[in-house]
Amino acid sequence: MKLNASKDNKQLQTILKIHFFQSNSRSGRIIIIIIIIIKLCLLVYKAINGLPPSYLQDLCVPVTTVSTRAALRSAARGDLVVLRTRRRLGNRVFCVGGPTAWNSLPSDIRTASSVTTSRNLLKTHLFIQSYYTT
Repeated sequence: MKLNASKDNKQLQTILKIHFFQSNSRSGRIIIIIIIIIKLCLLVYKAINGLPPSYLQDLCVPVTTVSTRAALRSAARGDLVVLRTRRRLGNRVFCVGGPTAWNSLPSDIRTASSVTTSRNLLKTHLFIQSYYTT
């Protein structure tokens, strides 16, 4: 399988190469899931901190901005509002999956000062969580 090289899709090529060479093993599937969660959480981080893409900012609503939920413990933790869906496929939408993944992170990753720091902490956290859990 030969992939065309260009600067715009290097990350996609990396994901495809990992999928192509390791899709039959359990560890390969874990790596792919971790890459997807990293990309999802970084998009949420960028949306919360006002970095592009700006259209995602409307989908990442903090619990503190909802008047009926401002007194909850999740508001004090800095969680995002997770919309409810009736179907299993609806949980894969960014407005549900992004806040769900973000809310599951520890506070030191959520309050990172830059995208690079957040990415490094996120990778470390997810790899430790996936390989050293019983």
